[in-house]
Amino acid sequence: MMMKILKKIARMILKEEIAVLNDDIKILRGTIDSLKSQDKIKPPIFCSKVSNIDLYEYLSGLAPMIRLSDKVYSTTTIEEAKRYQIKSGVHLRDYKTGSRDCDEYSFESMGFWNKDNLQFAYGIAWSDTHAFNLFVSTLGEVYVVEPQNAKFIPIDKINSTSPDGAKYLPIKMIIM
Repeated sequence: MMMKILKKIARMILKEEIAVLNDDIKILRGTIDSLKSQDKIKPPIFCSKVSNIDLYEYLSGLAPMIRLSDKVYSTTTIEEAKRYQIKSGVHLRDYKTGSRDCDEYSFESMGFWNKDNLQFAYGIAWSDTHAFNLFVSTLGEVYVVEPQNAKFIPIDKINSTSPDGAKYLPIKMIIM
């Protein structure tokens, strides 16, 4: 009986690890595709607009300080956001402690998202120790975006006990 339980647990762990590896493969394939392509990167497909009042409601309670600079923001799907983030190439830049670190990655990523006229619900957030990005999808789902590896983490999966959780608990958010 104990052996069956251990095998079941091992299968569950392997399935989770395979899912993570599949995500990594998608990111690497997107990175390779973006390096091959010399064309202008297509912006994310516009899906809808969200007002600053509704956006504030989505973000409310996630950080003590939330700043929104515009009245209306564009939204897109999480799939489009992942594609666009990978195409940005921000995650391919070299990390340099003190000069090209987390805040430079997050600012560059936000600049990439704001270079067209669509003004997406994408911004910068800070924890006590780290700078990263935030994305709000068409469905109102909030994601932490790690610009150093192009990964999206649903913010409701972040807590102080999750791996690297405290690193992604925002104390400040700005969406411009």
